Amino acid sequence: MTTINLRELYPWYTEDAFIEVSDEVAAFLEEDKRLQVNYTQYIRDNKAFYSLDAGDGIEAEALNLPEQPDEALERMELERLLQEALAQLTPAQRRRRVLAHSLKMTIPAYCGQRRCC
Repeated sequence: MTTINLRELYPWYTEDAFIEVSDEVAAFLEEDKRLQVNYTQYIRDNKAFYSLDAGDGIEAEALNLPEQPDEALERMELERLLQEALAQLTPAQRRRRVLAHSLKMTIPAYCGQRRCC
């Protein structure tokens, strides 16, 4: 039989309370305490202090939400306006605009690099 202090196991014990338990129970309690310490150390070492309840956007990034009807209409309207605007440009202007957009550059930066304007 092993004697354990309940104050070390349970935070609501304010005074020492010793009881005798079997060796198997004492071994289980020691193993559990070791696992808790290892887990705390693992969390600290990997800096995993975030919570899904923290509201830092983890949930939103993890979800693949379907496109809403109003978003689809807005996207289609924007595409239509873009096609109309591109149709009004000359072929050279259209080519410059499309290439500058695909390279994520402004038109003056693109033209300065290409020496085309």
